[in-house]
Amino acid sequence: MSLVDEAKDDSTDHRSDEAVKQADAAFKEIDRVMVDAVRRFKAERGRNNPSLASKISSQEYSLAKSCCLLCEQTGYGAEEDDMGFTLMEDTRAVMTQWKNEVSSLSLQETETSH
Repeated sequence: MSLVDEAKDDSTDHRSDEAVKQADAAFKEIDRVMVDAVRRFKAERGRNNPSLASKISSQEYSLAKSCCLLCEQTGYGAEEDDMGFTLMEDTRAVMTQWKNEVSSLSLQETETSH
């Protein structure tokens, strides 16, 4: 995609637009599948598992960094700040929610045990 953006002939605009549309569709589908996978994994393995929630938090951080790098390298996914926050947004939100739920449960258990 970035090479298409750098070319100077008239056909590149159409090809670039088409590449962006295809990338958008692919990322939305991957994001949808990943959201389903994370939710299923949570239901099957880690609803109240602080250790697993911590690992999921690390994976979310890695995913966010990867999206940022992709955006930085290609310009894809940038809106204003070139950080790629719009990429895999739903997946990262589900992962963060999982971590926060387990963290708040652990905090509640700690408070009730004292």
